[in-house]
Amino acid sequence: MYRYNSGAEVFGYIVALIVLLIINGLLASNASDIAQDKGYEKRKWFHMCFWLSLPAYLIVCAMPDKNLAEAIRQQFTVNTGKIDNNLEVTAVAAKLDERVTFGHYPQMAEGTDNTAIEWLVLQKEDNKALLISRYGLDVQPYNTIYTDVTWETCTLRTWLNSTFMNKAFTAEEQKAILTTTVDNSSSQGYSGYSTNGGNNTQDQVFLLSYAEANKYFGVTYSDSNNTEARVKPTAYAEKQGAYTSSSTKTVDGDSAGWWWLRSPGYYQYYAASVSTGGSLDDGIVSIGLGCVRPALWINLEPGIF
Repeated sequence: MYRYNSGAEVFGYIVALIVLLIINGLLASNASDIAQDKGYEKRKWFHMCFWLSLPAYLIVCAMPDKNLAEAIRQQFTVNTGKIDNNLEVTAVAAKLDERVTFGHYPQMAEGTDNTAIEWLVLQKEDNKALLISRYGLDVQPYNTIYTDVTWETCTLRTWLNSTFMNKAFTAEEQKAILTTTVDNSSSQGYSGYSTNGGNNTQDQVFLLSYAEANKYFGVTYSDSNNTEARVKPTAYAEKQGAYTSSSTKTVDGDSAGWWWLRSPGYYQYYAASVSTGGSLDDGIVSIGLGCVRPALWINLEPGIF
């Protein structure tokens, strides 16, 4: 005779299934981080490890480190003068030696200070300069609601050009910040993502695109050993919830956080970011762990600097 399972048994099965899914998720998350550190595609290995569990995790641990092999080949090329035509050519990060201070923003954990903001000079052109904050100044979601979004419609763009602008700069300083036509075309995003960057925008404060992060910091999808692209969150940003990794350090030896880019991610409800390792990453737009590194074009004519 067929025996019906009791309610307690069914509940036990459900609990066991939930526990199994949680374990698989943790394994997949850890394995995909290991895979990315070794130069492999993070998303592909996350899905593989989630469904195949421990066997896939062991495969990831045994895989060769592509980044290490690349570094050895690069070093061989430098030392011997021989050129390996099979090496992928990537952008070279700018030498970010020039720094300026402009505006003020809380940077201590208590948030009661009004500390001068330190900026890296990315580019000079005629009488203007492109700046990006040296540190992660604050923490904001790319968009407060979990939905499909572009830079044009995201809440972070509004926050930067209103709340941040008015808090960081005096009325006179704001006059020196140029309104910029921000390019959101497909050329600014990662070619491996098929998402829409949206319309171009007119902004005074903005975030770098993936193409700009690649140009100025050498950010690529595969290079998670890019110390130049890593950022230290301020104590204030950490207090606001900035994620930091003790295993990835900035060029100054500080624990690195990850920071938002304005380009879309793999899905339309994802936004691109720079990981703690310095490689291209992406994440759900409503997550509130990423650092904000404002960028802006400044007019040099008023002589503020």
